[in-house]
Amino acid sequence: MSATPKPINKNPVPVKPASTAKPANNTAGGKLTPQQILENKAAGTVSKNSASGQNRGSATSSNNKPSVERTVIQIGAYTTEAQANLVQQRLAVAGVTTSISKSQTSKGTLYRVRSQVYNNRSQALQNLDKVHAAGLDGLVIGL
Repeated sequence: MSATPKPINKNPVPVKPASTAKPANNTAGGKLTPQQILENKAAGTVSKNSASGQNRGSATSSNNKPSVERTVIQIGAYTTEAQANLVQQRLAVAGVTTSISKSQTSKGTLYRVRSQVYNNRSQALQNLDKVHAAGLDGLVIGL
C-alpha cells in the first residue's frame, strides 16, 4: 500500500505585517495589547491592592521589622541509621548540633541528618562552614 502525497497549497494564507505605529497606552480594564507587553508597559499598571501589599504574603511584620527566617542545614539522607550516626558523630566533634529523622520515601527508608533550627540564614551559613570543615557538605533549607 503506498501513500498518496497530499497536494501543496499554492495559495497560503497571507501573513499580516506587524504594525509599526505604537498603540495608545490603553490600560482601561487592566488589559494590555501584545505590543504594550513587549514594550514593558505593564510595569506602570499595578493595581492599588497589589501596590499596597494586600494581595501578597509579606515577609515583614506589620511594623516593618524583618521576620525571623527559620533555617536548618541538611547534611545528608542515608539509607542506614548507622551511616547517619557516623555523620552525626563527625559533626558533633566539629561543634554542630544535629538530629536524625527517619523518613519513608518511595525508594525506602531514609535517615536525614539535619542541624538544629537557626533563627536566620546567616547563622546557618556560619555553621555550614563548620560542616565543610568536617569534610562534609550541606544545604541550607528554609522552614
